[in-house]
Amino acid sequence: MPSYLLPCQCGQSIRVEPRQAGEKVTCSGCSDVLEVPSLRQIRELPPAPDESAPRRSSWSARQGVLTAGMLVTAALIGVGAYFYSVMPLPPEEVNRDLQIAQGLEVITPLDGFQLWMQQYQPIFTRGQIEPFVDRRGAYYERALLMNQIYRAASFGLAAVIGLGAIAIAASIRGGK
Repeated sequence: MPSYLLPCQCGQSIRVEPRQAGEKVTCSGCSDVLEVPSLRQIRELPPAPDESAPRRSSWSARQGVLTAGMLVTAALIGVGAYFYSVMPLPPEEVNRDLQIAQGLEVITPLDGFQLWMQQYQPIFTRGQIEPFVDRRGAYYERALLMNQIYRAASFGLAAVIGLGAIAIAASIRGGK
């Protein structure tokens, strides 16, 4: 709905709409009571500027780039900190002879026979026994390597994105 500016004696203008024709309004500057003209006369008043026009953002492009870059950088630092906190622990040293001795104390004859068959079956099929290989060290090394890669990638990307955001923001002109 269009609105118009009703001039006051103090120099200020009061915004009025056609639906207010014939009513009284108070000036915010001098507190004078003004009568709004009739509908026909109100249309002869100067039109008020349109307030529904989009307001200019209070953020500049520079601030937006910096904020987005810093948020992504903070998220990547958080990911790197997470991988630092879940770094795998080295496996415990195992005394294999002690484990066997403890196992022999609680094993049943049937379990012993099944274990014997499992261990010595390869002798019958391939003619050789497979040596015991403790793979926990290899699993630990692989988990540690992957953790280090993820951490380095997170912190590296955080640095690149943070510095990139600063460089882009510095190249944008007209920031506030």
